[in-house]
Amino acid sequence: MWTILLIFNVLFAFIAEKNYKRNKFKCKLFLTLIIITNAIIVGLRDIGVGTDTMVYIAMYFGKATEISNISGFLHTDSTFDKGYLLLALITKLFSNEASSLMFVTELFVITFIILGLYQYKKTINCSIFLFMVLFCLIYCEHTVNIMRQFCAMSILFYGYSLFMQKKYLPYFACQITSYFFHSSSIIFILVPLCSIISQKEYNLKVFYLFSIVLFGIAGIFAYNYIIPLIEATGVLKVEYFDRYGAAQKVGTFSIRALIYVMLELWICYIMYKRKNIKNSNLYFFMTLCMLTFLFTETLYVSEFFFRLSYYFGIILCLYISGLYKIKDNAISCLLYIYFVFVVQGSIYLYDDKTMENGNLVYKSQILGIE
Repeated sequence: MWTILLIFNVLFAFIAEKNYKRNKFKCKLFLTLIIITNAIIVGLRDIGVGTDTMVYIAMYFGKATEISNISGFLHTDSTFDKGYLLLALITKLFSNEASSLMFVTELFVITFIILGLYQYKKTINCSIFLFMVLFCLIYCEHTVNIMRQFCAMSILFYGYSLFMQKKYLPYFACQITSYFFHSSSIIFILVPLCSIISQKEYNLKVFYLFSIVLFGIAGIFAYNYIIPLIEATGVLKVEYFDRYGAAQKVGTFSIRALIYVMLELWICYIMYKRKNIKNSNLYFFMTLCMLTFLFTETLYVSEFFFRLSYYFGIILCLYISGLYKIKDNAISCLLYIYFVFVVQGSIYLYDDKTMENGNLVYKSQILGIE
C-alpha cells in the first residue's frame, strides 16, 4: 500500500507541476488530490501501524475525553503537548474512536505541507514534482511514527514560506504555534536566522554562518554537559532527553549522509564557479547542507539530535528540487546521481522485513486491508 501511495503522490505532483503555469485550477486540483489520498491511505490505517500510534494516540485521545472545559485544558499535565491535545479535542467533537486522531493528524500534516509547497513554488520556483519525490522517499515514513513533531514541522514548513514573502508576523505566529506541538521546533529559528544573515551585504556573513555550524558541532559533542542546563531552563521537555538520551546510541557514522553532503557541496562549488546562483542563496544553501549533515550524523550520540535534522532537511529538499531550472550539464548529472542515491537508500523502507521491524506493515480495517 505504501508503494501505491508513493505512485499516486508522485503522479499527482507531476501533473500539478506541468499545469502550474498553464492551468492553475488543474494544478490546485491535483495538489488537493495529494492531500485527500494521503489522508485516506495514511490516516485510515490501524493503530499499531507506526510505533508512536500505540502510545500517543490512545494517551492523547483518552485525555481529551476527560477534558470538559477550557480550564481543564489549560491545567493539563505538562507532559502533554497542548497543540496536539487540542487536535485530539477537535477530533473528539465528531468521533468517539481514538483511531480518528490519526486521520486528523495526517490531514493536518499533509495540508500544511502542500499549502507551503504551493507558496514556495511562487517564491523560489521549486519543483513540486521533485520535492514530492524527496518528501515521499525521505520523510513520508516518519509522518507515520513521529506524528507530533511532523505536526510542528508542517506548520513551520508553511510558516517559512510566509517569512520568505516578508510576512514576518504570520511566520512568528507559526513558530510559536509549532512549539505547542513539539518543543524541539525551537531549533527551526536557525533557518530564518541563516537566511537573514546570508542576505546581508557584509564581509563577515560567511564567518557568522560558519560560526552557527561550529556552535552546532560544539553543542553536540558537549551533549552530556549542556543537557542539565537545558533541562533547567524548561525550554525543551525533559521527557525528550529521557526517551532519546545520550545513552541510547542507536546508530553509527552515516557514510550515506556523507555522500549526500559531498554531492551537495560539489553542486555548490560548480554554482559558485559558474555564477549560476546569487551568492546570498548559495551561502544559505551551503549552511542548510551542513546543518542537515551535522544533525544527521548525531545518531550515534542521541536520537533526539538526529531527529532535529528533519527541520533543516525538509527545507533543503525544497532548494534541491529548485536546482532543476539551472541549465548546466554538470549540475544535472550530479542531481541525477543524488536522486539515484536517495532512491537506492529508500528501497529498504519498502522491504517486508524492514516494515515488520518498524511496525509499518500496512493494515486498515476500514479499507478492508489486512
